[in-house]
Parts: sequence; C-alpha cells; structure tokens
Amino acid sequence: KLPSHSLRTTESWNPEHELHRQSPPRPKDFPVETPTPTLPIPSNQFSRRSLSPHITEQCNNIFFRQSFINDYLSCPQMALYRWILNLDQSAPFLSATLGTAGHAVVYKFHTTRKYDYTYMEVLEMLEEAFNAQIKKDAIYPTLPKGCDTPSDSFALKSPDYAKLLLGYQYHPRNRQFHSTIHEQSFVLEIPAGAGQPLPNGAPSLPYLFTGQIDQGGYYDDGQLSIRDLKFRADEFKPSRAELDLNVQATIYCTAVRFGKPACPTCRPRNIR
Repeated sequence: KLPSHSLRTTESWNPEHELHRQSPPRPKDFPVETPTPTLPIPSNQFSRRSLSPHITEQCNNIFFRQSFINDYLSCPQMALYRWILNLDQSAPFLSATLGTAGHAVVYKFHTTRKYDYTYMEVLEMLEEAFNAQIKKDAIYPTLPKGCDTPSDSFALKSPDYAKLLLGYQYHPRNRQFHSTIHEQSFVLEIPAGAGQPLPNGAPSLPYLFTGQIDQGGYYDDGQLSIRDLKFRADEFKPSRAELDLNVQATIYCTAVRFGKPACPTCRPRNIR
C-alpha cells in the first residue's frame, strides 16, 4: 500500500508544498551531509579570463578558414589540435594533390581559350601539373594501397580526372566563361559585436578570415560567377538551398565584396 503522501493529483499538488514537506526521520547512524561552502564568483571573472594577454595574442594570430569552421562544427577538439595548436602534420590526400593539378589544367583551358584538347593532351597537362605540385608540397601525399610512388598512384587515378576535365571543356557554359580570378588568396575582416566595445570597456577584436578562391570571372552574358571546383560526378551537384547554407560559398562571396587580395608580402599568418 502506498503512503498517503505519495498520492498526488493534478489539481491539488503544488511544487512549493514539496519544499516544506517534512522528511522522514533518519536513522541515528545515518551520516548527515553538510553543504560545502563555496566562494562567490565575481561577475567579471570570465571577462578577465577571456581577455587575458595570452588569449588576446592567440586571437590576433587566428585566421578562420571555411575548413576550420567545418572542422569545429564536426569536432571542436579536432579544430583545436589542427588549427590552433597546429599539431596536424599528416600527409595530404592524393585526391587533394590531383585536384590542385586539375585546377591548373582548367585555368589553362580558359587562358588559351581552347576547348578541344584531346584525351592524351589533357593527361599530359595533368601529369605536368601533378609533378609540379608534388615538388611544391613539403610532405608526400598518402598513396593508395599497391602504389609505391606518386607516379604509380597517378597512373591509377589520373584517367578518371582526365575524363572529368574533358567533360568540363566540352560543356557549353564553361566555354562561355572568362576566368579573371584563379587560386586567389584573400583576407576578410569582420568587426565583432558590430564594432562596439565589450562590457568591461576593452575593444572587441575583429574576426579575420582567409581562404583561396578557386575560380572567378564572368560569362558572355555579363553574369559574375565565383566557382569552387570539385572533381566529382554529377550526382554530387549541390542544390540552390545547400549553396545558400554553405559556409565556404558564403565566406568567398563576402570576400569578393568586402575582402582584400593577399599578396606575398601581406600574406596572413597561420595560412596552411
């Protein structure tokens, strides 16, 4: 049988009454808990800690990238190790090296205004750009299983990339495109807190963004376009809604409007 004080109804029960309900008697040997005294926390303690000289110096040296933001959204600790502490020294993926070489081939399409290269010509241009990127990278890319050298991996993967490049040059919309931006690094500064000082009077630090725009230019009809080249099949084509919510597309378009080009002498720190 349930004790009478455990029966409740929606109409009669009041949570305030529960606070004043008499507790059941304790056994004599039951230890009595005494609350641990706590010191009051000053209201500005977090502000002082967040604006310490060490963290201020870190904020002044951090440049956000779209990959930094995406890493943070998926795993904040990974973003800390990779972008703040710079502990990630892993080798680049082979697809990244091949993708960079493919960008160079695409740029040659537009600079020469030639869109009738043969398969072998595209393959030769891709191999030349691939070898140049291998020499430029400080760390060799991760090679697929069964490949001992970058040349072996290129022979294995390059036919698929060459076919994608052929499809690119045959597309009528690409033939109408005039490339004026190619692998352009930028610096974008966005004021934090609308430029207003923090509650303790300290100036708010701006958010600094950097990145590299793959391609930009205009079509024959005058339409401006910012492109991010991806070597993927057509089924991976993003929708309009996905592009509107894409972090990379948002940052790059904002950089074209409000950013500044990064030259060799003004190249930001911590750019990878």
